[in-house]
Amino acid sequence: MASRPSKRRSDRAAMPDFVEPQLPTLSEKTPSGDRWVHQIKYDGYRAQVRVEHGKVTISTRRGFDWSSRFPDIAKVAAKYPDCLIDGEAVVLDAKGRTDFSALQSALAGGRKQSILLFAFDLLFLEGDDLRSRPLLDRKEALARLLPKSGDKHSVIRFSEHFVAAGDQMHDNACALGLEGVVSKRVNAPYRSGRNENWLKSKCGERETFFIGGWRETTGGLQSISLGELRDGKLAYVGKAKSGYRDSEDGLLKKFHTVEVPKSPFRISGPERKDGQPTAAVGASRTHLKGDQR
Repeated sequence: MASRPSKRRSDRAAMPDFVEPQLPTLSEKTPSGDRWVHQIKYDGYRAQVRVEHGKVTISTRRGFDWSSRFPDIAKVAAKYPDCLIDGEAVVLDAKGRTDFSALQSALAGGRKQSILLFAFDLLFLEGDDLRSRPLLDRKEALARLLPKSGDKHSVIRFSEHFVAAGDQMHDNACALGLEGVVSKRVNAPYRSGRNENWLKSKCGERETFFIGGWRETTGGLQSISLGELRDGKLAYVGKAKSGYRDSEDGLLKKFHTVEVPKSPFRISGPERKDGQPTAAVGASRTHLKGDQR
């Protein structure tokens, strides 16, 4: 990493325990022009890596401490100087694409795939608060911090960005079977919360739903009942019969531990043929390729 003048202790900015992450706004089109750069939209868990005096804390998007779930990432990050890195924890499939189902299995201990961190922003570095600096300046500092950003054996990897026409970038991402594209203004500072300095354009239609109940047969889990909030009430929107692996993820066993006697659906709630409400899951939520992770 390039040398730079040392900061006096009095000039050093105190690094917070957690910074609310910046979030992209959904856009129907991928923007173009020299004010934008693009990166792959990853299908994983947002992760904020904080390093101070060799101690590493890895936080989720909502600030929960998941350091123990990412021991390999923490081990590598412990060698870094004091810093705060924004990125996405992922598992890659055989084609190098992020696989959220495989990530969940790896976190549950069901699989042995390596969990990686794609780092795409740097908020603090050795007493410098970088959030007010332009995106490309922060990315340049991040690239210097990470060793051999092109090393495909590294647990923490630099997230490359691309300068390309928006429609071309989106078409290429979708053709490769990726989640979509995140576009970022090159001169914008880092601002917590959802705003239009970051835009996301997806491949296909994907939504976030609540699991409100399920149906089971003698053979196991038959389907899950899905809902969405409407004016503060859970509305039934349909059911899913595929996209989950009961034998692998143990969904049915998990559902039984949070079962409640009354259906949570308040709008068009599903009923069984005998007129009784479907078995309900208490305070349970699922993310079907969503962006609330």
